[in-house]
Amino acid sequence: MPGMPATGLGGIFYAILVLWIVMREAWRALSGGSSMATWRRAGKVAAMLAAILAGFYLFGMAIGHLAASLPLLDLNPYLARAIQALMPRLAIVPFAILAVLMVALQLVRWLLSRRIPPAAAQIARQTSNRREEASDPDSVGKAHPEIELVSAP
Repeated sequence: MPGMPATGLGGIFYAILVLWIVMREAWRALSGGSSMATWRRAGKVAAMLAAILAGFYLFGMAIGHLAASLPLLDLNPYLARAIQALMPRLAIVPFAILAVLMVALQLVRWLLSRRIPPAAAQIARQTSNRREEASDPDSVGKAHPEIELVSAP
């Protein structure tokens, strides 16, 4: 279903990322590790977020003025009040969806980490051991003694 750009989970992730960038740069500035170049980049993305939020606000105001001019709302003032009460709640929905998804993801991750079958754990250990042996130059020929190494002339 089409909607306004940046109002979904991608827009919420972008807003959270921008807030994180600004907070991180502030922390780095307090500890003496920040530079003007990183603040310029952080300022660009923060300005873009501010423009998006300003666009949302202006769009909401335009919808409010348009809705106020509809004859249906003049007949029913309770409907206008209901729409005004609903608007802020709609802004919270993407954050609630994001929170539910993050909690569900962590729950599934926790459940899967606790239920690794012994056979799968054994296979994972064997694979890890083989990789370690393959990366060790001194173990060439030791993992498979049946293979005879031939030197180049």
